[in-house]
Amino acid sequence: MPELWELPATEIARLIRTGEASAREVLDAHAVRIEEVGPPLNAFTELYLDEARASADAADRRLAAGEPVGPLHGVPTAIKANTDEIGHATTNGVRAWAERIATDDAIVTARLRAAGAVFVGRTNTPAFSMRWCAENDLHGRTHNPWHHGRTPGGSSGGAGAAVASGMVALAQGNDYGGSIRYPAHACGISTASASRSSSPRTRAAAPGSHLRFHITPSNGRRPIDYRSQQDPRRDR
Repeated sequence: MPELWELPATEIARLIRTGEASAREVLDAHAVRIEEVGPPLNAFTELYLDEARASADAADRRLAAGEPVGPLHGVPTAIKANTDEIGHATTNGVRAWAERIATDDAIVTARLRAAGAVFVGRTNTPAFSMRWCAENDLHGRTHNPWHHGRTPGGSSGGAGAAVASGMVALAQGNDYGGSIRYPAHACGISTASASRSSSPRTRAAAPGSHLRFHITPSNGRRPIDYRSQQDPRRDR
């Protein structure tokens, strides 16, 4: 039987809805995975697992009470560091923005929250989200989970690495010229790109700067340990 962190987001959501697994059990499995592989990958700019545990417990209480739940109820999810999440810094990989705390959720963040997603942390991006990697002077370099010496792509490289390594089941990203498509390719996972008309682009933390938002789900295929296991396709 696969571990909970190895399952795709759709299966995790189903298990929670049917009571075969609790949101807290799912979150704890991903927390263990984060502890195992997270530090050397450096996919996250910020982790808040205590906050995530409280959210998972609340999700379980809602389900037990028979309250309506969303399609992502209890699914561990990450938000990119250039996307507003209330109470957390929208750094966009820029040192000067390290303390730019969002006073509200971006619309895409609010929609994911309303769908029941449990947020566990924020993922790395290059400065201003403007390079084909995930490296900056504020948060450092994110590594590819299949091969430590290679890039996870960019700009949503932290999102790609977090999903591919099983630290989260879903990660939000954004894309102008391939910023979720390239990380999905580099990390061996799938990505879903919302249409421009359905994808809000405004940011409360930077009203004059607009982004196109997407989510990046896993296809269930993940490396077990990037330090000893790598995708054989990389050496062909």
